[in-house]
Amino acid sequence: MASMIEFISLARKRGVIADILHAAFNLLFAVAVTALVIIFPDTPWPALVLVLLAKWRVIAVRPRYWWINFLGSLPDLMLGFGVVVLMWQAQIATLGSTTLVAWPVQVALGLFYAVWLIVIKPQHKHNWVLIQSGLSQFVSLMALFSIAYRLPLAAAVILGFVATFAAARQVLGLHEEKSQTLLSLVWGLAAAELVFAAWHWTVAYQITPLLKIPQIAIIIAVLGFVAERAYAGWRNNQVVQWREISLPLIFALAVIFLLIFGFSGLWA
Repeated sequence: MASMIEFISLARKRGVIADILHAAFNLLFAVAVTALVIIFPDTPWPALVLVLLAKWRVIAVRPRYWWINFLGSLPDLMLGFGVVVLMWQAQIATLGSTTLVAWPVQVALGLFYAVWLIVIKPQHKHNWVLIQSGLSQFVSLMALFSIAYRLPLAAAVILGFVATFAAARQVLGLHEEKSQTLLSLVWGLAAAELVFAAWHWTVAYQITPLLKIPQIAIIIAVLGFVAERAYAGWRNNQVVQWREISLPLIFALAVIFLLIFGFSGLWA
């Protein structure tokens, strides 16, 4: 009995040590990504490559599993890319200004990325996965439209499709949906059409002098919330009941109406 208790105690200690090492490694990784953006202010590519290299485990298996592993890690990858782009864009926004400095925003984004890696990403419960997919989609679209003016229309639409497809696929994976890829493609294509429209007419809300939230990211987020609620209702009851989606739908329509007609400058 004593040896069994000692074994359990040792296992718990090793678990704690592993958790500490995991947190320390991810914190250092977030610091390294932030440092690369600050050290190379003219280009985000060194930091983007580091985020990509961190996914080496995707190909550390037999080649037949590479694609499925890549799809599974896509939300995390898109969020990492999004954080880097936002950091870099904050630096670009300071050009020509004698009063603005980018490092506070970059450090804040680095801290957010560390929290994502250490606290949010490892979670596997239903609500946590919804938060993961929502944050991945929102941050990706936020980053995309911070540089959309630099991109061709086709590139913006494709990147918007990838970000929303990855988020939808992660949500559908919670329910072990057999048509996971098909339904994710449908959501990605629908969102890509909104990205197409937003590329021509972009409205953003400034939260700091160097960071803005694009209207389209909010609209797609609330529409995604309604879609998830409708799908969950259908999955549970084989029917979408009005009482289950009425509040999410009313909330989404109110938010979209307010954004478009109240905060888009249409009546200026």
